[in-house]
Amino acid sequence: MNVFIIIITNYTIVSYGLPIVTSDVGGVSEMVRHNIDGYVFGTQEDSQDGYCDTSQEPAVKHLLELCKSEHLREAMGRSGTRRYKQLFQLSTMVKQYRKLIFDVDPPR
Repeated sequence: MNVFIIIITNYTIVSYGLPIVTSDVGGVSEMVRHNIDGYVFGTQEDSQDGYCDTSQEPAVKHLLELCKSEHLREAMGRSGTRRYKQLFQLSTMVKQYRKLIFDVDPPR
């Protein structure tokens, strides 16, 4: 069985091809799309009353789902790795920053 990682701040772990189970803090939801690359908990979706659920129950629920399905683990892991390479790999980000810095029209 693959290893699962619960990420709090360092979410570049998707480059290792593992599904992610993480709380919705900082910019993590930009990297991990809920139900696609892994699970993001602490969202209103996890809540019964419309408020963010900060308990550990959603994390446990999502980890159990991943434990039960090798297919799901592999699919989410592949999806996260693909997204990482397309958007967040260092070489990609350097290109994006260079374009942002050098392709800006001068102010009028």
